[in-house]
Amino acid sequence: MRFRCNYLWLSLLSLACTRSSEAFLERGKVALKEEKFEEALEFLNRAITQDPSNAQAFNTRGVAHFNLKSYPEAIADYNQAIRLDSQDYRPWLNRALARTQLGNQEEAQQDYDQALRIAPQVLDLYLNRGYLRYQMRKLDQARQDFDQVIAREPGHKAALYNRGNVFYEQGNFEAAGQDFAQVLRADSKYTNAYFGLALCELRLGKAEEACLHLDQAIQLGHPEAPQVKARHCPGGSPLRK
Repeated sequence: MRFRCNYLWLSLLSLACTRSSEAFLERGKVALKEEKFEEALEFLNRAITQDPSNAQAFNTRGVAHFNLKSYPEAIADYNQAIRLDSQDYRPWLNRALARTQLGNQEEAQQDYDQALRIAPQVLDLYLNRGYLRYQMRKLDQARQDFDQVIAREPGHKAALYNRGNVFYEQGNFEAAGQDFAQVLRADSKYTNAYFGLALCELRLGKAEEACLHLDQAIQLGHPEAPQVKARHCPGGSPLRK
């Protein structure tokens, strides 16, 4: 009987600690949303003290460290979150972002690969990995990632814009221009798409259309468009806002 009572007491204590940990975790999440990162750390430290097996608390504390630009500390927390629950894609994604900030691109790509094995339905994983691969000059692989997003969500502006950049870098100015134009059909204020479309048109010898789109980019505040217009458009001086 004494053993059973002790066991029951220990079980209740464990349950109380778990509930307390979850309460501190929720307060930490609220502080994160309010961009009170130091305050979030305090709550998340207490959540982890109450329950050192709380994988979500480690992941969330990693996010707080990331926002404070403490990338090694963030990675250490993501490592522990993965050790506690390797089937949650979020610590893999978050660690990829932190590793990217530290310039560890190959390791970041491996984290995206693993996150996608766990959660292939999450389009942002393809988008992020595609952008990383673009930075790594793995252009064909980057395009494949953006293709995945567009196949599932044909009007995805970020994927179309980034695929347009890939096509441009590969010298396929016609395809790049089509992607930029599709972005603009969905969002007529997408400044970078006007600029990208203008560059494609200049490459294709369509100077009149290019100058028109440069004007629109200038009106929306694109920083490079005035200089490009001054070089390529008759009459020269950039428009003033």
